[in-house]
Amino acid sequence: MQGSQVQLFVTCLVDALAPQVGRSTLAALERAGCEVAFPEGQTCCGQPAFNVGLNDRAREMAEHTLDVLDATEGPVVLPSGSCTEMIVHHYPELFAGTDREDQAGRLAERTQELSKFLTVQDETPTANCDGCAVAYHYSCHGLRGLGLDATADQL
Repeated sequence: MQGSQVQLFVTCLVDALAPQVGRSTLAALERAGCEVAFPEGQTCCGQPAFNVGLNDRAREMAEHTLDVLDATEGPVVLPSGSCTEMIVHHYPELFAGTDREDQAGRLAERTQELSKFLTVQDETPTANCDGCAVAYHYSCHGLRGLGLDATADQL
């Protein structure tokens, strides 16, 4: 993994409400030896609109994300099970039978949630917080949507 480039998609919630998660994600990826790129123009994946049944609005937001991320190379890593599940599972559904179906499939194949990305690499990540306690929350989308229960147990 040393020197491999990844695209960091921080999610709209991290950007707006918890920028420290973005900084910590960047630090974890760099500690793992990745060259981290931050694609300009990233916004919301469309998952909040999708979850409340606003599929046309979700599709508009997803089109923007497709354009931003499909123009990059390498894995796309997100510190969010919810947004990862949206891109991996729901983008292909939203664009099935459209001219963006292949684009959605390409992005889905490249996209991984942070903990899974780190644990499938050669090195097993370790928590480092200088003497503090660390807790892991199995998010609903990560656990049920992405099946990350075994992944999280390796951290």
